Amino acid sequence: MLDQLKEGWRLIAIRGYISVIFGIVCFIRPQMAIITMLAYFAILLLLQGINLIVLAFIVEVSNKLYRLFEGIIFCLCSVLLFLNAFSIIKYIFIAVAAWAIITGIIEVATALKMRKSIPDEWFIIVNGIITIVFGIINAAGTFLGTSLIIIVFGTYALLNGMFILFFAYRIRYINIWD
Repeated sequence: MLDQLKEGWRLIAIRGYISVIFGIVCFIRPQMAIITMLAYFAILLLLQGINLIVLAFIVEVSNKLYRLFEGIIFCLCSVLLFLNAFSIIKYIFIAVAAWAIITGIIEVATALKMRKSIPDEWFIIVNGIITIVFGIINAAGTFLGTSLIIIVFGTYALLNGMFILFFAYRIRYINIWD
């Protein structure tokens, strides 16, 4: 599995860069309306979805169906968001919260499973915990103001992107023959 991850480290890094860029956009333009932020999020969902689908076929053998399913869901949510942002905005927070909590749990479980294959798996566990916390905060999103929601999204995207980049470059430089 490690050799397959090492082979696909660039795709993993792209996912990290996409998250970091999205996070920066959230901080540069906090005064923008929630709809504009959702447009960025829809683009992120689409790009992440495509990335996950490609990863499912190229890299991850044991999680292939999960990554494929997650990628398809990302792409479908992106299309729905582009088409109906005004009417589905209140449901977006619920969907993103559920996705984040489930993804965070899976990240922690995967890191614990890969403990012997990858040194310093703690950063995957921390990223999973951050994702779970983001999901919980996002679940309360209807009670938060627009500016705070953008800050929460931006903070999560930056942290998530940095952890994904750390993971990608760590995988790149691991000697699989040791």
